[in-house]
Amino acid sequence: MPIALVSDVTQNAGFYDDITKIKKYQRISNIYKEIIRNFSEFAGNDVISFYSGNIARMMAVYSPVGGCGKTAVAMAVAERLHKEKKRVLFLSTEQINSSVLKFPVKEEGITELVAALNSGANLELKIKGLIKENEDGIMYLEGFSRIVDYKDVDEKELLDVLRKVRACNVCDYIIVDTGSCIDALSSAVLHEADRILLVVRNDECAEFKVNSFLEQNIVDIQSGKIFILQNFAERNKLFMNTNGLPVVGMFHHYGSLKIRDLVQSMVQSDAIDLDAVWGKR
Repeated sequence: MPIALVSDVTQNAGFYDDITKIKKYQRISNIYKEIIRNFSEFAGNDVISFYSGNIARMMAVYSPVGGCGKTAVAMAVAERLHKEKKRVLFLSTEQINSSVLKFPVKEEGITELVAALNSGANLELKIKGLIKENEDGIMYLEGFSRIVDYKDVDEKELLDVLRKVRACNVCDYIIVDTGSCIDALSSAVLHEADRILLVVRNDECAEFKVNSFLEQNIVDIQSGKIFILQNFAERNKLFMNTNGLPVVGMFHHYGSLKIRDLVQSMVQSDAIDLDAVWGKR
């Protein structure tokens, strides 16, 4: 497959319309990923498979309560695993992605993988070409940048993408920052996840929403995969009844901390007992 490295001042580039063009003045790692992405479409499924049989563990961080610190918790879990030298991949399936402060969205991620499902492209190569690293060196796939893209993806397509990513040996753990609304995509993520970290806050409205979520049994509370993380947002209030679900940590967020500071605080204080969540790792 011919590829031309070009710059903004390259002359006569129009002579090579049938050749893939990649900007030359950028990071070598970005050039490498663009080559992989283009080759995945050129080669199709006739190249060697990267699927290893080792399925990455997947955690969904969820709460039906907006503003409870769910995204910060997902970031903190990813950073903690990264510091432990695990290969961790962060992914947001929110309609409006609130993790962009640490995982910037510059191009398509999930939606490009969905488009590749039926295109004949080699999906393993496509995944490897689309994965980015943030400033801390944590891998991530870019989430939805527009609501219309979110609405265009259905439950089966998202599940197919998640299962392909889990199987292609790019990471040991996938941390998914889910949306608070329980729609088809969020339900799919919760059912696919090996573990669900349910973030709760100690106020009456939050207690009602969490209990309503649990009572609807969207995910079987007897499955052993749901764990509670408490956001101690207000003093002198008792936490809700957790229905016997294990509590694996507590953090303090009164709404005044910047998200980066909150994430750093959770990581440094070991606010989340990941060994209790995963067992022996």
